[in-house]
Order: sequence, then C-alpha cells, then structure tokens
Amino acid sequence: MARTRTSSYSEGEITRMIENYAALKNMVDTKPGFPLTLLLRMADLDYALDRLPLDLWRVVLVHGLLQVQRDDAARELHLSTGAVSKRFQLGIEEVAYHMNGGT
Repeated sequence: MARTRTSSYSEGEITRMIENYAALKNMVDTKPGFPLTLLLRMADLDYALDRLPLDLWRVVLVHGLLQVQRDDAARELHLSTGAVSKRFQLGIEEVAYHMNGGT
C-alpha cells in the first residue's frame, strides 16, 4: 500500500523560499553528507511552481523569484499594484496547496 505524504509548509515559509530561490537553488547538492531536506524542499517547491496557472506564475516569477518591487512588477506586467498583490497571494496559496499534498 502506498503511503500518503503529508507536508506542512506554511505560506510564510513558502514566501521566504520563493524570495530566496536563487540562493537556495545554489545550495542544493547531492554530495554525501549534504542535508537532503533542502533538496527535497526545493523539489517540492519546483513541483508546485510548475503547476501554477500562467497568470499566477507570471506574478510569482517577477515579484517573488526575481524580486522586482510590486510597483515595478505591476508596470512590467501591465497590472495594477493591487492585482500584483492579490495574484502573488493567490500564487502562494496555490503553491502551498501543492506542496502540502494537494493534486
């Protein structure tokens, strides 16, 4: 019988992972002695990011992963600053859903 995996990533933790994505990705290593927890956490994040709808992915990419300030992201994405904030929050919620075992 397959075991169901249940994670418990908080939205705050996910936001920090997204904001520090490049640094975390550089830390991932499969050498002996490396803590596999970071490798697994980044795999969970990548899995979830791949499942975002395009409208949320664009905002999470620009505002979260690339760290473009909200006003600048809004201008580049042709959205209001409110829309950037809302879509970023929805993106985090969607990522949390997938990282915590949602399908």
